[in-house]
Amino acid sequence: MTISGDTQGLQALAAVAGDDLDGASALDVVRWAVETLPGPLAVAGSMQDAVLPHLVSQVVPGVDVLFLETGYHFAETLRTREVVERDLDVRVVDVLPRQTVAEQDAEYGARCSPATPARAASCARWRRWPRRWCRTPGGSPASAARRRRPVPAPRSWRGTTCTRW
Repeated sequence: MTISGDTQGLQALAAVAGDDLDGASALDVVRWAVETLPGPLAVAGSMQDAVLPHLVSQVVPGVDVLFLETGYHFAETLRTREVVERDLDVRVVDVLPRQTVAEQDAEYGARCSPATPARAASCARWRRWPRRWCRTPGGSPASAARRRRPVPAPRSWRGTTCTRW
């Protein structure tokens, strides 16, 4: 079964797994995923903490941990990423957006931010507060966040061959 090609089969498998794994430990759920699902496994990690990467690395040493690198993470998040990469038996893979922060700034205005009307007014082609934030049709905080999201998975995940996450 391929994950992308057999939606009904995957739904059936998930239903059976829901029954079979009810009350199972987290390690048992990870073992089930490794033994049951086809292809390499990866963990999508927000780096809020290291619980899931740690757990999966106990079953799959060297597992890929996908870090969605937006270019705007807090310093604490980046420190957690460094600790995960250094201390756990994982391989952190940075998943990047289509544009760098500099490329986005050049196209949509330097760090357009809805923090204040004055800040928004300094953005290129600002129209009406708070409807337009940046130089983009229908600009909004949500559209700005979408631009910083990494390219859709999994074909764009350079450096990993995962098909399960």
